[in-house]
Amino acid sequence: MGGAVKPLAELEGFRQLMLDMSENPLYGILAGVGLTALVQSSSATIGILQEFYGQGLIELHGAIPVLLGDNIGTTITAVLASLAGSLAAKRAAFVHVIFNVIGVIIFSIFLPVVVHLVGMLQASWHLKPEMAIAFAHGAFNVTNTIIQLPFVGALAWLVTKIVPGKDVTEDYKPQHLNKDLVYHAPSVALQETQKELQNVGQIVQSMLEDVRGAEQFDKKLLKKIDQKHQAVKTINDGIRSYLVRISTKDVNQKDAERLAVMLDVNRNILKVSNRVREYIELIERQKRKEIAITEDAHHGIEKLFNFVMESFDKSLETLDVYDTTKKDEVAQRSQEAFTIEHKLRKAHIKRLNKGKCSTDGGLLYVDMIAVLERIGYNSRNISESMVGLNDDVIHDEELITT
Repeated sequence: MGGAVKPLAELEGFRQLMLDMSENPLYGILAGVGLTALVQSSSATIGILQEFYGQGLIELHGAIPVLLGDNIGTTITAVLASLAGSLAAKRAAFVHVIFNVIGVIIFSIFLPVVVHLVGMLQASWHLKPEMAIAFAHGAFNVTNTIIQLPFVGALAWLVTKIVPGKDVTEDYKPQHLNKDLVYHAPSVALQETQKELQNVGQIVQSMLEDVRGAEQFDKKLLKKIDQKHQAVKTINDGIRSYLVRISTKDVNQKDAERLAVMLDVNRNILKVSNRVREYIELIERQKRKEIAITEDAHHGIEKLFNFVMESFDKSLETLDVYDTTKKDEVAQRSQEAFTIEHKLRKAHIKRLNKGKCSTDGGLLYVDMIAVLERIGYNSRNISESMVGLNDDVIHDEELITT
């Protein structure tokens, strides 16, 4: 890189820019911010700055402001990434910006002192110019952290004012996954896992309620449902990892069976959450392409939606790997859902034959009832996974004699 920057020294415009940055620190800070934001890599811009300083193209009192600007520019990448993220991600990105901006302001106020100290240490420790820049960069981050550490609470309060709102995921977190129980009482940990399954199931149930009660899907509602879906995936991963840890402990045969059932239930609950997202995408497609469906088709979808939603609710009510006596009700409701779905398909074919339904509307209708039918299947699978759990275990000896 050293050979690459040498020709710049012969350019009058470049020499004037370096002179301006040396005389006015603000220019240097802005140059550091702009260049780092452009390449989205503070390491790259600091490397360039090291070469400039090493080749004598810029003085130390001009290089330090550019270095400070690099620390602001590097926060741009986090800000851009957070735009499509959660509220917590946005706040984390903006607190990063605030933290570095405050640090740059502090160092700018004491810039002559900072330049003097870095120059003195470079001379006394016989540091190469490149190492002096690296030392200054490290000193900024360490000193800035020490200065602002006592004010972490104030920074947190400030960022909540800059980025207001409430993250739905804050309300939906694992509540019963106590890691200590895994090591000291795995059977109790298994009981707590069942409570967590009911907890995540309630989140999915609230997603279904949001869809049923929505008159229109605006950005606010879609964001709320998406945040719940993300929370479901997070808790789902937590439950799976928790159950895997329990499986490594010494548990009896019945608990091992219950653990396997819980893993299956956990998968089915996540599938229902995914189905809700698929259903919303279909509704958005209908709105985006202005697809019309008949009033009879609309009533049919509404009837099936309510039915499978009640089936899922029942599957959560009867979710108990220690008492499986209520499982048959959900299986029966799932069969009824299949019957409803079959009747809706037959009625749809009649409407197509009579020319009452458009091709796009017909395809959308079939896709919607298919998604709802799968939610019904997943609800039934939750209950059917518990079949035979509390039956007496048949051992090999008994199989031989029967």
